[in-house]
Amino acid sequence: LKVLIMALTVLNTDHPHTSFKSSHRFLQQGLLFLFGLFLGHLPLFHGHLPCFLSHLPLFLGQLPLFFGLLLLLGHLLLLGHLLFLLLSRHLVNASLYPYVVSFSSNNKKRL
Repeated sequence: LKVLIMALTVLNTDHPHTSFKSSHRFLQQGLLFLFGLFLGHLPLFHGHLPCFLSHLPLFLGQLPLFFGLLLLLGHLLLLGHLLFLLLSRHLVNASLYPYVVSFSSNNKKRL
């Protein structure tokens, strides 16, 4: 837990030697979201992952609807986030990318 908090702090600083570029802030948010999902799933594990997976349909049937929807929404957000990271890596045009970065940095200066 302490190492993860330190890593997120390093990712969040603006020092040029210890931080990612502003375009990588999504990675920091993704790590934080993964950590939140991990903490949220801790009560679900009974010590053995295969045992948990075999009881998953039964457990989901016993979940209150609200918490089941939250769990589903969390997974969908995480998958969408990871898909966005992959697509932004592979599909962003090289000529468009500097414009996007400069546009976001100009907006930050105005704020």
